Formats: sequence, C-alpha cells, structure tokens
Amino acid sequence: MPPRANRRISRTSSRASSTRSTKRVTKSKSPKLRTTRSASATKALEAAALVVQEPEPSFRFMDLPTELRLNVYRYALSSPEALTLHIPTSLKATPEVELVDEYGDHYRTQTRRARRPKPAPPHHPATEPLAPSLIATCKTVCREARPVLYGDNTIRLRLDSALASINSLTQRNRSLIKHVTLTIPTHHDILESFADLVRLGLRYCWNLQSFSISLPYMFPEDRSVASTTNVYANAFHILRWLPKGCKVRLEGSVHEEIRRVVEDNCRLADKLDETAYAKRQHQMPEKN
Repeated sequence: MPPRANRRISRTSSRASSTRSTKRVTKSKSPKLRTTRSASATKALEAAALVVQEPEPSFRFMDLPTELRLNVYRYALSSPEALTLHIPTSLKATPEVELVDEYGDHYRTQTRRARRPKPAPPHHPATEPLAPSLIATCKTVCREARPVLYGDNTIRLRLDSALASINSLTQRNRSLIKHVTLTIPTHHDILESFADLVRLGLRYCWNLQSFSISLPYMFPEDRSVASTTNVYANAFHILRWLPKGCKVRLEGSVHEEIRRVVEDNCRLADKLDETAYAKRQHQMPEKN
C-alpha cells in the first residue's frame, strides 16, 4: 500500500477515536447533573414532609385550670345589666264551640279571647354582647358555663310572657336562676298573671335568692277603694310559694298594705323551719 493511503487511514481512525471520546465525555457528564438535581429535589421534599408531619403545637382550652375557665365564662356570659327572658306567646284564634240545647237546636259560640300582650317596659341593653353559643361547644363546657349564665345574671321577666318564658326552660336551668326582677304595669295585673307566675313558675326556681317587684303606679288613697286595695294586697300572699331563702324587694310606688303583707311573708320565711314553711305553702291565708 502506498504511504499516502496509510496517512489517510491513520487520519480517519484518529478522527473516529476523537468523536467517540467526546461522546463518552458527554454521556458521562449528563448522569452526574441529573443525580445532583434529583438530590436537591429530594431534600426539598423531605423538608416539606417534616413541616407537614410536625405542626406547631396548638392551644387547648380544656388544658387550662378550672379557675381560668370560669373566668373566661364570666367574661363571655355575665352582664352587669339584667337580661330579659321573653318567649312570645302566639295568639291563636279561639275555636268555635257547638252547643245543643234540650230542644235539639244548634248554637255556635266562642270562648273568651286571650288578652292582647302589653308592650315591654323600657330597659337598658347590656354594655357588652354575650356569647351564649359557648355553651353548645361540648358537654364539659355546658356543665361549667350554665351556672354562670343563669346564676350570675339577673333575669328580667315581662308579666305578659313571664310564665311561658320560665316554663320554656328545663328544670335544671330553672334551678340555677338566683335573681329575678319583674315589673307589674298596673294594679289590675296583680290578680291576673302575678299569682300564676309565682305558683307555677318561680316556685320551681329552687335556688332563687332575690325577687325584685317594681310597681310604678300608686294605688288611689280614696277611702272608697280601701277594700279593693286589701284585695290586691292579699294577692301578695302568693309569695309564700317562693323558696324559703328568697328575699323579696319592692320598688316604685308601693301601697302600705302591700308592703305590710310582703314583710310578713319575709318574716315568717326567716322564722319557720323547712317543714313548717312547706306546710304553710299549702294553707290558705286569712283574709283581712
């Protein structure tokens, strides 16, 4: 073979070897880059997994001591102003009653209609909004917070809906009430709704400690109505159905006869023991 042909073969072989070496270099570099990138991505994923798996510690309300929880309940459920408990009663149309006389004639009549409710007396709203929904959190919070809501606050009742409002509560909640205030708009309401409220409603507030009665209007001082005044005063003997430890306070323009009857009932409540006081509740008072 001539020398020129040998040179050509050597040149082509050197070129082929150089291309092979460059391909090997490129192939050897790319896996290193991929390995470096995958390692950084793996570290980022591991860091994110650690963040998800180890969250920051949260605050648990029930981990607080009982004294601190009670302070929270007082801030959220107690008010310096009286709270109005009002369950409106719906006035339904009285049904007709069919009567048949001895001759077989049919008559239709209606029972007496319910008295239209009177407007609520003015009152001042609470200075801070309450959060009664706190009671519905869990059973433990409900058991701890209910005595604060019903016991630490003064419950204001409206005479037109007082009995329905008290009876709408469960006996467990009624027994927690300690302070009640009531306004009697006129002396005619004493004979209509006041007696039923005490005998059928407040009687079951076993832990009642104070009962404030406001009489904004004064009875006339005419001698011709003296006997009528005694009738209204005797109606306050119904206070004997209150719990023994309850103190009754009268506010406003109170007639002396009414004040005397209330003071006599309070004096007997302090003097009599539990058995004698319970027996007195079922006795009819002597009329003056």
